[in-house]
Amino acid sequence: MGRKSIVKTYGNATMEKRVEIILDNYSNFDCMLDGFERSLYLVILTEREDKRNSEKSDLGVRVQTSNISDPTGNTGTNEAELKRAIHVGDWLSAIQGTINPEKHRKEIVTIHRM
Repeated sequence: MGRKSIVKTYGNATMEKRVEIILDNYSNFDCMLDGFERSLYLVILTEREDKRNSEKSDLGVRVQTSNISDPTGNTGTNEAELKRAIHVGDWLSAIQGTINPEKHRKEIVTIHRM
């Protein structure tokens, strides 16, 4: 099973089937979850960036407007908060600014249950 299909299958499965999925994939279950968390993290980052750019009618050119802000620090903080939110199951924080919030909410809740 692929990472995405196992999360979807697990989310729709009965309790007995969930135990079966865990036992069938026991040796690499943690690696599969880590990989899915990382791919979900990248998808959400991309969606946030796309949504932010489309809302600003961004042409892709960045111009620094002041020396006060710290865009690198802000980006790092936001990315760390997103990773933490996905890992602990805080879907409300993780889905802010995404294009498909309901889909991501279901995935984050399922990952947290796993």
